[in-house]
Amino acid sequence: MIVGIGVDVEEIERFRCMKAGVRRRVLRRILTKEELDYCMRFRDPWPHVTARFCAKEALVKALGLERGVAAVKRWREVEVRGNPPRIRLRGNLLRLTLNLNVTSIYLSLSHSKHVAIAVVVLEAA
Repeated sequence: MIVGIGVDVEEIERFRCMKAGVRRRVLRRILTKEELDYCMRFRDPWPHVTARFCAKEALVKALGLERGVAAVKRWREVEVRGNPPRIRLRGNLLRLTLNLNVTSIYLSLSHSKHVAIAVVVLEAA
């Protein structure tokens, strides 16, 4: 049974055009070291960074958290891993999904030259 669906789309330029100091702080706040290492392997890392941010936003929406970005104190509790991409949770978000009896989290990522998008579907037994 599907218990949540979330979608997020963001413009890649939002991350690409940040001032260097601001971008460093933002990346440290939202990405794990593994995610950052993965993204920085690419000639143009910003579509991959943006897609991971979208995945985290889409998960929050699928969970039905009211305040979106502000509702999640620790973005690094969510990690996008692998190819095909999948979500790994820790901490409060892991406890929340277990309390909601979520048994599977499905993730789809895509990006074009200008935008990235993520779709998250939560399934419970």
